[in-house]
Amino acid sequence: PQESIRWRHKLLSATRTAAGRIALDFGDNGTFEHDFVIGADGAWSKVRPLLTGVKPQYGGVSIATLQILEATKRHPELSSLVGRGSCAILANRNGLFTHRSVRDSIWLYVIVSGDDEHAIQDRTTGLTPQQFEDLMTSDDKLFGTWDKRTKALLETACREEGDAKGKIPPLKPMYMLPLDHKWEAQPGVALIGDAAHLMMPWAGEGVNLALWDSLDIAAAIAEAWKQCGNDNRPGKFKEALLPLMAEFDEKMFARSSESAHETWNNSKIFFSDNGAQDMADMMARLMNGPPPE
Repeated sequence: PQESIRWRHKLLSATRTAAGRIALDFGDNGTFEHDFVIGADGAWSKVRPLLTGVKPQYGGVSIATLQILEATKRHPELSSLVGRGSCAILANRNGLFTHRSVRDSIWLYVIVSGDDEHAIQDRTTGLTPQQFEDLMTSDDKLFGTWDKRTKALLETACREEGDAKGKIPPLKPMYMLPLDHKWEAQPGVALIGDAAHLMMPWAGEGVNLALWDSLDIAAAIAEAWKQCGNDNRPGKFKEALLPLMAEFDEKMFARSSESAHETWNNSKIFFSDNGAQDMADMMARLMNGPPPE
């Protein structure tokens, strides 16, 4: 229903009231209290602190996204280089990842690893497209030693992004929650998606997990409502929901932990000193299956 969605409401904070309800502060748009709140508000969730004090941590890599439109017609050599699906070009703990998208575009993800969380972001903030291109393709610790074809991919994306938007986005650090992070279920609040199990994209499971979370938590809410029947006493619904949320959390923890570990392991493979060969070896293992016992 239209009245169930409130647009342009930025959540500033979530707190628990003396009566045990959850108060959502939307600044000038007001504060609203609810019996049950699901935090689906992403990496920097305002709801998460009600359940855990753990915050996202730097994942060791930074990223910027660039686009090349109508690539097959306008840049056939680059289109041929990256192919029709996804492509990963890896070396020296850095990478260029691509995938094909709308308007026959190539989306190019420029990824640089490093121990300092903000170093490459500081170096690439406020640069013109030409300055960004020069930095990326001249610094041997970035992409300066890469071959002409991969440099051409990066250079073309920089120029097209500059022509379209007049500026290049800086590389920004990527974040993750600690592996196997858990919390105890609390009345009136739950987390799903990145708010619950933020990870980097190197296993490609983030959206899948969030959709699975949504299905399971909807089923738990429906079951709690069913258990209440005609009993409308205050607090009865929350009382029925709490053990179901604890069960939901345990299932979510188990599946998200598996994907988080896969993501972290892939990150160490992709952004190693010899990432291309390490990734090729990983793909060979996947194609050949586990060794015979």
